[in-house]
Amino acid sequence: MSVRIHNAAHGDGFTSFSSAQRYVDQGRARWVEPRRAIEFLDSALDAKVRATQPRPAWNGRDRRWVPATLEEQEAIPLIPTAPPVHQRPSFGRRGHRYR
Repeated sequence: MSVRIHNAAHGDGFTSFSSAQRYVDQGRARWVEPRRAIEFLDSALDAKVRATQPRPAWNGRDRRWVPATLEEQEAIPLIPTAPPVHQRPSFGRRGHRYR
């Protein structure tokens, strides 16, 4: 069973029920809706984690499925790739197909 996190520091804002119960038992969170949603309380550790997470300005739109702008695409570093080691040629030197 998934439990919603109202003020998640990172991730998609959901956790398992057992993890949510553990957070509540540790005193780091409280139940907002019983067995359905939790909210983290302010603590030094949680505040430090939240401060390190980038938070873009919320404009009311879900950006997960929106394509990146040209500037964002140009900022992505390119990693040189090589063919996987487990891929071998389909045909041998004499033209016989490997099976």
